[in-house]
Parts: sequence; structure tokens; C-alpha cells
Amino acid sequence: MSNSDSIDASTTILPRFAAIDIGSNSVRLEIVEVLQDGATYRILDEERVSTRLVSELSQTGKLSPQAVADTLEALKHFKKIAAGYEVEKIEAIATCAVREATNGHVLCRLARDQVDLEIRVISAEEEARLAFESVKNGFDLQEKNILVIDMGGGSTECILAADGLVEAIFKTALGAVRLTKLQSQHGEISNFSSLQKQIQREIKQKIGKVPFYPQIVYGSGGTFTTVASILMAKKNEKFSQQGYRIKHAEVHHLLKELSKMSLEKREEVAGLSRDRADIIVAGVAVIDQLMQHFRVNLLQVHQRGVRDGLILKMLAKAYPHSSQEKGEDPMIAFAQKCGVDLEHAKHVAELSRQLFRPLQKAYPLLEEKHGHLLEAAAILQDVGYLINYEKHHQHSYHLILHSQLPFAPLDLRLIANVARYHRGARPKKKHLPYRQLSLEERQIVCLLSAILRLAGSLDRSHTQSVKNADLVVEETQVVLTLIPKEGASIEVDYWAAQKRSYYFERQFGLPLRLRKGESV
Repeated sequence: MSNSDSIDASTTILPRFAAIDIGSNSVRLEIVEVLQDGATYRILDEERVSTRLVSELSQTGKLSPQAVADTLEALKHFKKIAAGYEVEKIEAIATCAVREATNGHVLCRLARDQVDLEIRVISAEEEARLAFESVKNGFDLQEKNILVIDMGGGSTECILAADGLVEAIFKTALGAVRLTKLQSQHGEISNFSSLQKQIQREIKQKIGKVPFYPQIVYGSGGTFTTVASILMAKKNEKFSQQGYRIKHAEVHHLLKELSKMSLEKREEVAGLSRDRADIIVAGVAVIDQLMQHFRVNLLQVHQRGVRDGLILKMLAKAYPHSSQEKGEDPMIAFAQKCGVDLEHAKHVAELSRQLFRPLQKAYPLLEEKHGHLLEAAAILQDVGYLINYEKHHQHSYHLILHSQLPFAPLDLRLIANVARYHRGARPKKKHLPYRQLSLEERQIVCLLSAILRLAGSLDRSHTQSVKNADLVVEETQVVLTLIPKEGASIEVDYWAAQKRSYYFERQFGLPLRLRKGESV
């Protein structure tokens, strides 16, 4: 959603929304007019005030009184501007600085009491999500492996995505203001080598080995637009509708140039605003190191960001019919987008259901809702093929976890874990996502993944030849009779079930006896 042609004055007055982003470096306002489709908008006004909320956070753990006062003053002005536009709805979010500060709640209380404004403090993950949704809305991400970097004053979030679907979110403390305060004396970076080493340590600790390398990085935040402004000023160029593209070599050369300048000299650089001159070196150093770590050469600067993502979220909530076609199953749509063989997935889900029912009666730990989670895991188990085959079960876990499918957070974690163990290694405590579950949740994952492995083996041929899986739990064994569809051979499926029976037997504590039944 971007700017649109002006609207005829004779048309019905369209609703107006306002979004306020209380960031670690600055507070920003965006006012938009919702267009008639309810899914797009045009920007009416924007405002920004630098308040440096994060400036004393590393030293004191608190927001400074002056930064709080400046922020409240900015919010008062923003409220008046929004009122002038007669906005129908206003939402304010706060990110890293308020999230981390021990007195962050004080700012929220003062904003409520003095400005009549409710501030919602969002998590780093939601912040990353909003930035990603903005990029997804502005660019065609189909058939691309991409990285989105959202850099603020206190933190930087990195989002890896394939074909428009999030694979991983990395949260770091690499904020431009935070790093500058830690590494500077009298407004100057005292040791550039030390700055680079600190960035490298944080990347190694918080990001480490990545699941895949992106083709392009999309940069969101003031540091990125400033880098673009400096380079455009040098070349006498302007932002296009799609932003501005920069090569890694240009970022690296700019960093070398800026790092050798005094603050006074940087303040004279064309395209670099005075209120960013002190933090630009740290910000560009982060971009340089991240592009190097992710082995990506091309940077697309995105002029929108978290506020745009917030507006999109407000629109989706206010006009749900515009964001999703009625009657479309989001889980099936997600699986389809990932290239899942839906006939196979739905058949495995049906076989899982057939296996689950008698087992639920015999094992009190299993509840009816676990059957629904098992079916969801069956549908989604192969979404990781979108990334690659070799470790697709691990990629399935991440894609499901970040999918925002309409499940409760814990249920989505269980589905992701069950799908992750539909093949490959069995659940182990050394696997962090599994270890983070409670003991009972781990037991449920083990039981459901054992059922899913067995159900998947019953369509090893991908021909849907096993029509029914009749399972009976006896005192000393579990008997599974495979009923083929008429005229079908189930030799491959029977063989695969024999191969996968060990894990099932181990989890349910009974030997599994397989039988071939008569076709129906």
C-alpha cells in the first residue's frame, strides 16, 4: 500500500487512521486515508521527532527524564495533528527502549494520563513482523529467498523468508544509538575496531549459522534511508517508487569514508541529517557486517517500515474481508503456497485420524484436541520443502512457528514440533524447541509424532492406496490392519510401515503387528 491518486471531493469521506511508532531513536507519526477497497490507503501526513529514548538505557537501565519529557511533548503534538485530520482510529506502539527500560511503564502511564493515549509495548518478534509485512506489501517476494533487516536505535531484527513466508527471526541488540553510546567518547567512536568486534560477537551469538543465504536484503529504518540519501546525493539521484538499490561494496566504501571523518565533518555530508551524524557510523557498520554474514550483495532500501506494518494490521482488523477471501482455509492455503502435495497431505491427515481415535481411548494423556493438532501437523509436515528437501522437517518447524496461522500460540508450537519430528531424528532434549516444552507437552509431541510417522509411511507410495488403517489396542500388542482401495497394491506402504514401527512401539510401549486386509 502506497500513495494513491487524489480522491474526488464529491465522493464519500473515507476513514482515516493514524499510527505512532515510539522508537528508540525517534517518535514517528503516520496519518492515512483508507481507500474504498478497505485494503489500500494513501498517506496524508507524516511527522518525526528525535527523542533518543535509548540514550541512557545501557548505562542506567532506564529512560532518561529528558527523553521521556521530549517523547510526551511529541505525542501531544501528534495527537493534535491527528485530531485535525479527524482520524477515526489511532494506535501507538513502543519498541526496544520502552520494552527494555525498567521505567518503561512510567512513560506508558504518563502518556495515558497526560495525552490520553494508550501505548502498546510490542515484542521484538512483533516488531520484526510489522517490518516484514511492510516489505511484503511493497515488493514481489514470490520465488525469492530474502532477508529483511529492521534497524532501530536500540535493536536490529533480521527476518529470513522464502517465497514470502517467514523461516526465521533473529533479534539482536545492534541498535545504532545503543552501539554509539557504548563505543563512543564525546560523540566520537573511540575505537572502530572494537565496534566491529562487538557487532561480530553479537551476530555470532544471536544469529550464528543461517538456514539459507538470501538473494537480496530489504533494509527498513532511518539508517538505511540515510545511507541511500548520502549515496543519492553523491550521484545526484532520487528515490524511485520502489526505494533505492545499493551494492555491498558501496556500503563498505561508505563506512570506510564515514569512519575516518570527525563528527563535525560528518555533519556537513550531503544527505546526512545533523541528528544522525553521531550514530551513522555504528549503523552502517551493522549493515556492512550483516551483509557479510548473510553473504548477500544487494541491498534494497525500503522507505516504509514498522508504521506501515501497523497500518496494514489495523486495516486487516477493520476490514477482514479485504485481507482474505471468504471460505478460504488458511492452513490449506499456506500448505499450497509452500508447494505441498495436498492429496498426500490430506490422505496422511485422514490416516492419522484413523490411528488416533483408538489410541486416544487407550492413552488418557491424549485428548480430543490433540487429534486436531495431529491432523494440522499432517497437512503442514512438508511445508519445509519450500526451502529444501534435505532438512525440510526442520524448516517445516520454523515456517509453521512463524506462519501466524489461526491457532493458539502453544498449539502452534506443538503442531510445529510434531511436524518437525515426522521424519529424521527423534525428539531429544538437546533440541532447543523441544526442550522448551513442559514434560507433558514433550510426551504429547512424542506420541503424536509417532502416529504421524506411521501414518506417513502408510502412503509412502504417494498413491493413496491404503484406504483404511484399522487399529486395535490389545493388552499385549497393537494390531494394525491395512485395507487397500480396490485394485491397489500396498506392498510399498506395508514395507514402509514395518520400517517405521520401532518408534511407534517405543512411544506407546507395545509391539505393533501389521496385517493386510481385503480391499474395499
